[in-house]
Amino acid sequence: MGDVNWGAFSFIKAPWKVEGIWDSYSFIAAIFIIVFGTLIVFYTYLTAIKLIGRQKSSLLASAEPLSAAILSVVWLKVRFMLLIG
Repeated sequence: MGDVNWGAFSFIKAPWKVEGIWDSYSFIAAIFIIVFGTLIVFYTYLTAIKLIGRQKSSLLASAEPLSAAILSVVWLKVRFMLLIG
């Protein structure tokens, strides 16, 4: 479900009922995502604030969605379409 709030879909499927096999590999992968994806990234963001200031850090952080879209098109070959409605 990506970046969607789990509470919004809790009436469809309970988020605590995880399907699949939880072996040692999947447990280590989940711990890696938790540690690397949150703690280390947050620490480096706070370090960037100390080094280059709040304004430049927030401007660089706001460019992250654009860089993620560009990398997904170039590296992962995802089709990018404009939704004009």
